Amino acid sequence: MTNGRSYVLRLDLNLTSGGSDFATYDLFRVNSESNR
Repeated sequence: MTNGRSYVLRLDLNLTSGGSDFATYDLFRVNSESNR
């Protein structure tokens, strides 16, 4: 991942019932490691 870029995260889930689902987290950015 690159500092300053925008990303979308998708999480695929396998449910205990045997089905599947997914969740998305739209437009997040990562901070520089030097700014911790």
